[in-house]
This record gives sequence, C-alpha cells and structure tokens, in this order.
Amino acid sequence: MISSQVAGAIVIALIGWFATIRLISTARWSASTKQLLLVASWVPWLVAALGAPILAGYINLSQAINIGGAITMGMAVSVVVSWRQRSNR
Repeated sequence: MISSQVAGAIVIALIGWFATIRLISTARWSASTKQLLLVASWVPWLVAALGAPILAGYINLSQAINIGGAITMGMAVSVVVSWRQRSNR
C-alpha cells in the first residue's frame, strides 16, 4: 500500500503536470511539438513526485521505480488511446 506522503507527492506532481499540459496546449506550436513536449514534461514531475519521498525515507528506490513505471505506463496507454481516437475522426 502506498503511504499518504507518497500519494500526496504523486497528486501534487499530477496537478503540476496537468498545469503544464494546459500551458503546452495553449501555445502556438505544431501538434507534433506539443505531443513531444507533453510526454517529455512528465519526467521532471515524476522526479519531483518520487524524489521527495525517497529522500525522506518513506520509500526506497526500487519501490519508486515500480510506482513511477506503473504511473508512466498508465499515462502512456491513455496518450495512445487519445491519439488513436483523434486519428479515427
């Protein structure tokens, strides 16, 4: 089970990532540039979400890698699904 500190850090990172998505979506860049920035913007937020609990000793590195991998895979699946829905229109 994930501790409340780790869950809080993940929630803060997701909020930050969603704010980043909002800024990227309103920019005047091409669609492909926006997609690349969308995926690449998750890495710093993931480091922020899991770095603090690691440094505080709430989780160890292997747990952080498992949590980060699970969240990243879930987000990757949602991105692929949204791209496929967009291409079917």
